[in-house]
Amino acid sequence: MTPGLKTVLTASLCSAMLAVSMATGFPLPPVEAAAQERRALSVIGEVVPRQGGILAAAISAPVAAVLVVAGNRVRAGQPLAQLDIADRRADLETARARISVAEAQIGVRRAALDVERANLRRQGELRGSAAFNAARLEDSQADVARLNAEITVARAQFEQARAQAARLLVDIERSKVLAPYDAVVTSRDVDAGDFVTPGRRMFALVNMDALEIEADVPTSMIGMLREGQRIEAQTRDGLPVTARVRAVIPVENPLTRTRTVRFAVEGGASLAVGQSVELSLIDAPEG
Repeated sequence: MTPGLKTVLTASLCSAMLAVSMATGFPLPPVEAAAQERRALSVIGEVVPRQGGILAAAISAPVAAVLVVAGNRVRAGQPLAQLDIADRRADLETARARISVAEAQIGVRRAALDVERANLRRQGELRGSAAFNAARLEDSQADVARLNAEITVARAQFEQARAQAARLLVDIERSKVLAPYDAVVTSRDVDAGDFVTPGRRMFALVNMDALEIEADVPTSMIGMLREGQRIEAQTRDGLPVTARVRAVIPVENPLTRTRTVRFAVEGGASLAVGQSVELSLIDAPEG
């Protein structure tokens, strides 16, 4: 039975008992009436994480080592697993060598270009004299054009090798699987020797310091709630929980006529994700 339907049925029962009391002249016991009224203004919520989710692989590689198991508490930035990226390191060295070669080629061709440009200037200065050689001038012009083209190609090769090195450095960095925030490892889905690809699930994490209660509240009761309002609640085991209204989601379920409300949990209550909590909305104090 949904919380909204439970509330409606309970309210209907209270109305029926009140009608019988008025017709027979027998008043309802004050304690029972108060209890019925309190149940009519209570909803059942569920503990949900405000921060948590699946940690997936970012690159394709074998798993070299897994450093945590389910149930471990981890801190932000703590290593969870290490991927084997020996091939990337070898490719990185190759890319760096290509960068060095391209730089050297650019330097050699620039020096040759300077020489040909000097020859070209001299040929230009001799134009009109007996020492002018038109064929040599054309050769110098062709050499200048050729060397400019070779420098352009060498620069492209340099940029290509540098881009490859940058990508490999990103892969090497991603080979260290780190916790993105303080959390509890709720599941470990890889072992050493597994081969992972981008998007492959590796771990599930939940930040137990950022839990909330989510409840579907009847629309008729939404007006009783204000942001920051303190709400008394308890678990099914009777453990008291103090919560505050964090947000009323402005979307109504047309079937149950309820809206989802998120309650921030206060204090150090020991709760578990998925646990049921009864929220008492009767006479909820402000502030």
